Parts: sequence; structure tokens; C-alpha cells
Amino acid sequence: MNPLTSTRALLALTAAVFGILYFFFADTAKIPLPAQSAQSADDGSAVVQGAKSKPLTPVAQTDALSGPNAPPATPIESPNVANHWSATSLVSALKRSSSYRLFVLEALQTPEKGGVFYAQKVIFGCTQANDALLAAAKASIPGRAAALTEFNSRCDITLEQLNALVQKQPDILKRDPLLGMMNGLASNQADIKRKTLSDALKTQDPMLLFESPALSFSRRVQSGSDGSGEKVLTYFNGKWLSEADAAPFRYAQKLAACDFGLPCQQNDLWLSNLCVTGNECAYSRQEYMERFVYPNQPAWRAKIEQYRSEIKEAVKTQTVAAFVPAH
Repeated sequence: MNPLTSTRALLALTAAVFGILYFFFADTAKIPLPAQSAQSADDGSAVVQGAKSKPLTPVAQTDALSGPNAPPATPIESPNVANHWSATSLVSALKRSSSYRLFVLEALQTPEKGGVFYAQKVIFGCTQANDALLAAAKASIPGRAAALTEFNSRCDITLEQLNALVQKQPDILKRDPLLGMMNGLASNQADIKRKTLSDALKTQDPMLLFESPALSFSRRVQSGSDGSGEKVLTYFNGKWLSEADAAPFRYAQKLAACDFGLPCQQNDLWLSNLCVTGNECAYSRQEYMERFVYPNQPAWRAKIEQYRSEIKEAVKTQTVAAFVPAH
């Protein structure tokens, strides 16, 4: 196959997977609070329903995985991952970057360390927030002006420009192991998820582990006395978490990402999106919790910190069984 044709095919597959992450990022930017929360639906609240359940069935990490245009379940072929992987240089570059164009150019120099993955993750983060920029600017919503200006300044490269850079290096996608892992982590098949997570945990890469498809395996169960309802259970440390427990668990992952070096203040795409699209602006993830989560759910503080500690330990010890059941 012509190298350029091969590269375009891989780009199409990678774009499909990152399209999945676009919806994943949008769905998890505001983690739902229980129905009893005082927050409005615009702030991400959601009614939690639960009742008598029927046998468990697997659920893809995002509904976008289903359908005729879904990417293959198996990961993109990628090089073996060393036990002492380090993404320190990429994370450091992202933390200090005032221009994502310059960051992308730097990241693409090291595809073996996940440079393409990091570059596309940043660009897709910009794409989601940019969808809200025009509407927010027209509305002149107080509190967002600074965030909009800063975000616009950093997001100085488009996905089309990134793809053009990638196409100039026909083998660059194959040299990036994180792209294949990202796809495998999104699988609704436990064996694929387990194998991919084993490799992903070896990297200790915070962007891959905490800002991509969920660490933990999930299953969809029917609920309601007549089985007409549905809810999603998340697996962690030998238990299937209820939907009510899953929300603090996801917040705990957002905080655990900071413990592994992800930018959680300046250049935090999650925080930037919350501010730009939801007017929930905070300097750091911890401050966000103090201002927008704990006041509405004070009982979550201890639960979130407990989950955070357990997640950190499981990731550090590369304990796959903490996130995917053995059977």
C-alpha cells in the first residue's frame, strides 16, 4: 500500500477514535451530581435512577463505539511499551505552553512517547470549547471573558493543520503506542480492556490513564420493576459501584490525574472547558472541588479522597484487577 494512502487510512481511524473521545470529554467535563443536588441541569446535575436489576451486560465506555462506523475493537498495532515509560517531557511541555501550535510541533518530534496522541488530545480539547466560544461571546457572560481570551490565544492550531503535519510523516501514527492503547481502553470487551490496561498502566501516563476512555470497566444493567429502565455500573476494587458512587469516583480520577503530573492549573483543558462552557471557573481542580462540588455534596469529600488514594495505589502498583474484573 502507498505510504500516503496508509497514513490517510490510519488518520481516519484515529480521527474516529478521537471523535469518540470528543463525546467522552463532553460527557465527563461536568460529572453529574445526584438529583438532590441544588445545582441546575446546566451545571451538570442528573437524576440518578436505580431499582431491581437483571443480569449484567457489558457496556462500551462510550455509546459512540456502537454502530456501523465504529472503529475495530482491537487496538492499532503499536510498539511494545517499556516498564519504565516516561511522559515527563510531554507533560512538562504542555504545562509551560502558551501556544498549542508550538506544543504540537514539539510533541510530534517524539511519537514513540505518545506525541501524536498528546497533540490530538490537545486539539480536540480546543475543538470542543471553541464550539461554545461564539455563543458565549455573543452573550457577554461575566466571568468568562478572561478564559475565552486565554483559550483563544492558546488554541492557535486547527485539527486540519495537525493532520497536514502528520501526513508529512507516513509512519508517525504507527510509531505512537498510545493511539492503539486509547482504542483498546474504550473497548466493551473485558479481555481487550484488560490486556490494553496492563500496557497502559506500565506507562504511568496521566493523559492516557485519566483523560481518555475510563480506567474502569463498566456494565449496563436493566432496572425498574419491569426491566424497562437502565443504569451503568462501574467496577473498582472488587465491587460494582452504583451510579451514585460512580460520580465521586470519577471526580477522584480527575484529582488523581494531578498526582501523576497532569496539568491541573494552567493549561488544564478540563478546567478551561468547564469555565468556557459552564461558567464554573477555578484556578485548580482542587479549587473547583471546593467551590462547585463539596458545597453541594459535603459527604462526598471523604469518599472522593478515599477513592483518590485507592486509585493512586492501584495505578502505581499496576493492578489491572482493580479496574477490570477477572471474569
